Amino acid sequence: MRTNILLLAMGIILATEVSFAGDLAFPTTEQEIISALTLKDGTTEINGVTYVSEKDSVYKVINGKRFKARCIEIINTEIAPKAGAVIRFSSNSSGIHNTSFGLLNRYVRALKGSLADATIQIGGHSDSAGDPEKNMALSRERAESVRQYLVHHGVAENHLVAVPFGDTLPIASNDTLGGRAKNRRVQFTRIE
Repeated sequence: MRTNILLLAMGIILATEVSFAGDLAFPTTEQEIISALTLKDGTTEINGVTYVSEKDSVYKVINGKRFKARCIEIINTEIAPKAGAVIRFSSNSSGIHNTSFGLLNRYVRALKGSLADATIQIGGHSDSAGDPEKNMALSRERAESVRQYLVHHGVAENHLVAVPFGDTLPIASNDTLGGRAKNRRVQFTRIE
């Protein structure tokens, strides 16, 4: 989703375009989590490259031949299954608040069950309030904290990758309280 924003700086209107990460589901039940992170059959073209998705893999098509897409290629496509999660943390900390344990336990069950063969990127995201370097560091710590929680509860460590994004991939405007709240999230992306 793209949103055009007009900025007023020193009496001059500047037009800018902000890219949001797109529509993101925030599943709350185990079945919704499984559905959100399951590869769907389909074909998409991105920047002149065709990708074919089947329930078990994503393929890149070159000269009519299919090649298994690398993780980074999958992440950069709209066909990568994604699920957002509002995980509560202690203020300015990576300590997971106990109100988030129920949701994380549903992710544990899904990732140990139907999604046991999937490799999941755990992305830490923040809003744009504060210092960008501190936001990046905090999102790194929070993504790693979620990864450690999942591993501690039995999810295969080699199927989880924690990645910080700071405020670089907003899904809503940071101009409102509601938008900032949506941007402070953990995002699960199936990469394999």
